[in-house]
Amino acid sequence: MNMINLNNQQITSIYEIIDKINNSESNNSLNLNNNFIKKVEFELIPSNYKNILINENKIEEIIWNSKNNYDLISLKNNNFITNEISGLICKKLDLDDNSIFEIQFINCVIDELTIQNNNLKIINFLNCKIKSINLSLNNIEEINTLPNELNSLICFGNKIKFILTNFDNTITYLDLSDNKLESIPPLPENLIYLDLSKNKFKNFNTNNFPKTIDHFDITENDIINNKKLFSNLNSSNLYYDTDSEEDEDSSSSDLSIKLNQNLAFNKFKEYKIEDLSDDDDFFNDEDISNVIKEFKNLSSDSSNSSNSSNSSNSSGFEPLFGNLTTDHLKKNSEENLDSETRREQMLQSAIERFKKFSNNNEIITPIYNTVPIKLQWNLTL
Repeated sequence: MNMINLNNQQITSIYEIIDKINNSESNNSLNLNNNFIKKVEFELIPSNYKNILINENKIEEIIWNSKNNYDLISLKNNNFITNEISGLICKKLDLDDNSIFEIQFINCVIDELTIQNNNLKIINFLNCKIKSINLSLNNIEEINTLPNELNSLICFGNKIKFILTNFDNTITYLDLSDNKLESIPPLPENLIYLDLSKNKFKNFNTNNFPKTIDHFDITENDIINNKKLFSNLNSSNLYYDTDSEEDEDSSSSDLSIKLNQNLAFNKFKEYKIEDLSDDDDFFNDEDISNVIKEFKNLSSDSSNSSNSSNSSNSSGFEPLFGNLTTDHLKKNSEENLDSETRREQMLQSAIERFKKFSNNNEIITPIYNTVPIKLQWNLTL
């Protein structure tokens, strides 16, 4: 690289150096870093300069040149606010550390574009071909358009809530960490690297998860059943949060049954059935049977107390279960059932009713005190 080095020369305008740069056709690089240039007119710079560095200046205005092809344009750490770049052909364009709020690329061909650490909120691409984009550490809230032929997209540290365009299958590297995403479009089928950490995902669909992904990070989201969702993925570098004990409970089906052992003092004893399997049946017969047996073994004092209360309204449970009761409740014989048998049937009927529902955090409470059961569940499917 043959470079003219005009670094830190207190230059305020390109016009001051025109003669110097015009007489150096053998050079292909120009270093104007650390000066006081406020306006850059690329048409004033001869076409033999393919690498142009104007970092650490006072640039406020840029007039681009679409007639020349560049290897590198670096304009880092200036003050400019540009809103349109049209027809630029460049291998690498570096606009980091400026004050850009909104920018639009039109008919540009760029290998690598980086606009990190600006005030960028809005960016759009119209008929562009760009292979790699880094928009990290900005204020972007949504992505509306992307260029063609994109391979890598890095947007960590923004405020992105929505991605309103589809990913091309050319993308292999995707870093959207530290944003506010709750969902994303279908993933590119050739994706290798995916970082979605520090977002707002509450769930994640892995049904069409690309088999090509080697690195996947979804830590620090709001997902409660991480192990169930991600443990079977085949990525070599797989990172997800460890579910807390409380979260693991809430991701399974659990049935909490409170049985009134002493109607006079409204005292309940709680029993709990948990089902951690993936079977269609929430609870197996043995689990249910064990709870019923434990309930039937209540002390004789509790049974006597229940007998005296239940005799005052032998059909008090009917308004609670109505036509959802099962064959375990025989209407035509309920008056002849003793209290212990009625309690067993009430429990069985409540469980059967539970198995018909899929709502979360439902509570069934008796309409009359004579119904000695309270059923509560937390079910996540």
